[in-house]
Amino acid sequence: MTRIVRSRRSVLGALMVAFGVVAAMFVPGTAVAEQQACSLAGSWSVSVVEHLSTGPVTRTGVFTFDEGGGGTLVTGGGLTGTLTWTQQGKTIAFDLNHNLPPDGSVTGSQQGTLHNSQKFTSTGTTTQYRADGSVIESFRADFTATKN
Repeated sequence: MTRIVRSRRSVLGALMVAFGVVAAMFVPGTAVAEQQACSLAGSWSVSVVEHLSTGPVTRTGVFTFDEGGGGTLVTGGGLTGTLTWTQQGKTIAFDLNHNLPPDGSVTGSQQGTLHNSQKFTSTGTTTQYRADGSVIESFRADFTATKN
C-alpha cells in the first residue's frame, strides 16, 4: 500500500510540474508578451531606396508612428508630412504623404515586416505629383528603419 501511495504522489507531482511549465508560457515576459511589446509605435531613422527611372536614389528621414495609427515624417531634406499605419503581429503597412517643392506632393503605400523591436523593412509604390495633380513619376521604394 505504501508503494501505491508513493507512486500516486510521484505522478501527481510530475503533473503539477508539467502544468506549471505550461502556465509559465502565458506569463508576461515570455514570447507572447515580447511579441506584443514589438510595436511600430515610436521614432525611427529611415533609409529609403527610390527606384527612379533615372536610377536608384537613397534618401533618409525620421518617421514617428503614434500609438493611434497616425504619425509624422521629416525627410533628410527637411520636407514634412503625415503617416497612417496598421500592424498585425510582425506585419506592418503604412501610407505616407508629404510636400514636394515648389507645390507638389508625394504619396506612398508600404507593406513590410517588423523584424524585432528595433528594425523594420518594407516595400511599396511611391508617386510624385505636380501641383495640378498630374503624375511626375511612380516608382518602387524600399525602406529600412532602426528605432531611435
